[in-house]
Amino acid sequence: MEFAFETQQLINFALALALGLLMGMEREVSKRVHHTAIGGIRTFPLSCVIGYIAGLLSTQFGGIIAGAGIVAIAGIAVAAGISGKTRGITTELALVLAGVVGVALGAGHTVPALLGAVVGTVLLSQKVQLHRWVETLTPTDVRAIVTFAVVAAVVLPLLPDMPLGPNGVLNPRRIWMVVALVTAINVAGYVATKYLHARHSIVLSAIVGSLVSSTAVTWSFASQSRGNPRTVQFYGIGIALASCVMFIRVGFFTAVFHRAFLAQLFPVLLASAAAGLGALWLTVRRMTSLSPEDDAPLPASPGNPAQLRSALAFGGFYAGIASLGAILNDAFGRSGLLVLGAISGLADLDAITIAMSSSTAAGSVTLAVAESVIVAAMLTNTLVKIGIAVMRGERAVRRIVALSLGASAVVLAVWSLRSFVGF
Repeated sequence: MEFAFETQQLINFALALALGLLMGMEREVSKRVHHTAIGGIRTFPLSCVIGYIAGLLSTQFGGIIAGAGIVAIAGIAVAAGISGKTRGITTELALVLAGVVGVALGAGHTVPALLGAVVGTVLLSQKVQLHRWVETLTPTDVRAIVTFAVVAAVVLPLLPDMPLGPNGVLNPRRIWMVVALVTAINVAGYVATKYLHARHSIVLSAIVGSLVSSTAVTWSFASQSRGNPRTVQFYGIGIALASCVMFIRVGFFTAVFHRAFLAQLFPVLLASAAAGLGALWLTVRRMTSLSPEDDAPLPASPGNPAQLRSALAFGGFYAGIASLGAILNDAFGRSGLLVLGAISGLADLDAITIAMSSSTAAGSVTLAVAESVIVAAMLTNTLVKIGIAVMRGERAVRRIVALSLGASAVVLAVWSLRSFVGF
């Protein structure tokens, strides 16, 4: 049988050699530092090349050759590991990975081979850092990660992808996808807050905390401002910045579920955030003391945000908002949806934002109406945070929040009026 050696095969051969050298270089350094017994700068390239030849031949003579090549490399790795009496099997597995990468390249699967080799090398090189990171994890952290994995990787694929309920808004898979997405963001905020808690300022913690809830940040900071005269201004600044992150969060969810709706909503998001940041900047410029002598106390890290009960509650809330929105839209049209948006903003913006984005993507609600609903929800939410700061915060906090969030509220109110009267 004639065998044609093409340019792409030469390129893949060069990649097999290069990736083998990359992995071998990392193992050679590790062997010198950690005294591992097998594999290095020559073994790994050879493994990749052997795998490449097996993969190339398998395209002509069948997959059994590729399988035999992988088994042979695995056998050599196991035998070398036993004779070398190494601790663990990381290097042996890495050697098998090198062979599999070579097979993939020989068979023409370039991208998976590149990903496997690069990710494998990164994992090998970060041994110390990964072990240190694992040592910092608590049982609560592990439960959060496992719960999210169940939500996103186990339950989601099992749910049917079909429209149900009024106007078909209750798609089980789409609802659970919302649960998984919000849970992922909350877990990210929880983890970031945990690791930034002891080292960073109130302001940075406010930004991280707003990934979970800017309203919760407002309540926490306003309460903590009492009895902290040296840091009271920072609490006000933190609340203002967290509220600006709220606009980014709304834009993110909109972009994920309907990019065209983001184009409709972007001007009001930009104007509201710019007004709030501008007022905050003018307020900060007039302050004389913004350097606390002591490290500022940080807000307590939020609890485990990946609890299944919490995820189910949010899914139910979102489904209820979506169903009620469809019913109100059919019964009362735009005015019913505006009331729904204003009420939803009292507690949460994620559900109404995702519901409106999904509805515009499905064509059941127009972009203009959905924009009015989201603006009403953001206005209500902003006014609630101003009220919390006024009731619970110190005087400096009240002043900063009233000016910054007040500027955003004015923009949102004007936008709502403009949208309502149609000019």
